[in-house]
Amino acid sequence: MPDRHSADRPADRTAARTYASRAATVARLGQVPRLSDSSLRGCRAVMAIRLLAICSHAERDPLVELTRRFGSVTAARLFVEFSQALATCWPEPVRVMRPCCPLLSADESAVAVMAEHAGAGDRKGFAAVIDGLVRPDRHDRLFDTAVAAMAAIH
Repeated sequence: MPDRHSADRPADRTAARTYASRAATVARLGQVPRLSDSSLRGCRAVMAIRLLAICSHAERDPLVELTRRFGSVTAARLFVEFSQALATCWPEPVRVMRPCCPLLSADESAVAVMAEHAGAGDRKGFAAVIDGLVRPDRHDRLFDTAVAAMAAIH
């Protein structure tokens, strides 16, 4: 029969911490990320991805729209290259929300964090975001295109 002080045992404290950690993870997974929680660089990347989706759906050239948004043909071209690298590396089509939606899809949330790490030149942080989603042999190409795009759209 357990005594009243069983929570003071190391094994019981470890089990309690593990349970609390799992509960926090489950609660965090239930929360939908918001665009406003992203950095400016992350927001710009997400909005550009959404604009690319609109252009694709309307069968329009995205360079014109992205050039208008970024004020630079070079920035637009580099962002298209990043999006193409993302499309070839991502395990399924990237899911985007409507441009007016304040919430982020899981893919958009990953893109926002990837943009933050790429903008900071943080290869390890970037790799941690895509680890398990993108084959390791594709990490460097995706990181390099992301760094170039984020530097251009700063």
